[in-house]
Amino acid sequence: MADDNRPLKYARYAIGEIILVVIGILIALQINTWNEERKAQKKACFYLIDLKESLLNTKVELKRVIDKSRLSYMASDTLDRILFHKYEIPDFTLDTIIQGTYGYTIYSPHSGVINEIMNSGELELFKNNFIRKTVASWDSRLNNIAKFESDGRLSFLDYTDLMLNYIDQSNIERNKPVIIEAKREEFFNDHKVLNLNFPKMRMQRILNDLYIKEMILIDSLESEINKELQKCNK
Repeated sequence: MADDNRPLKYARYAIGEIILVVIGILIALQINTWNEERKAQKKACFYLIDLKESLLNTKVELKRVIDKSRLSYMASDTLDRILFHKYEIPDFTLDTIIQGTYGYTIYSPHSGVINEIMNSGELELFKNNFIRKTVASWDSRLNNIAKFESDGRLSFLDYTDLMLNYIDQSNIERNKPVIIEAKREEFFNDHKVLNLNFPKMRMQRILNDLYIKEMILIDSLESEINKELQKCNK
């Protein structure tokens, strides 16, 4: 009778051994998963630190193009009003306005860290949806801005080509009126100046709005990064 129960005992023993092995494997897998998650979190934290520093430098660059595009837009808008209404203003005031209309903006953000994240395929390290989506859309936003910057540069070149007929740039250094005196009346009556100043002014206004929106977005991104970095320090 005892012998009859021996196979059953062996079966129970074997099943118990299998269960213990399975539990051991599951525990090992869980520990491995925890270790991998800790490594991923640590790597994400390093990226966040670098990303925050990169964004601080980018904000300095954004402020530069915001200020420059605003100055150019305001100067162009003022020149437009002067020419349209035929206002008589002092030469030094006109010179300041014309100088303000010169130049165009090229935004050069610090994209190294973001490019590294995207190229390495490690965007999913970030669990924060806002951070992940904002980083993922970085290139598309830059390309959109670059398109308007290209249009702005072309409109600026058309404008300056015409303005060379009316101004003597060397007079800036001599503290003399920029507008050539013999062409002053022609300048005020040339509708081409108005026609070419307007698209340049429009492009600078559009770009100024885009730069400001980008600054607001980066401020929000920086705020979310700071929240995540607080978790890293725990």
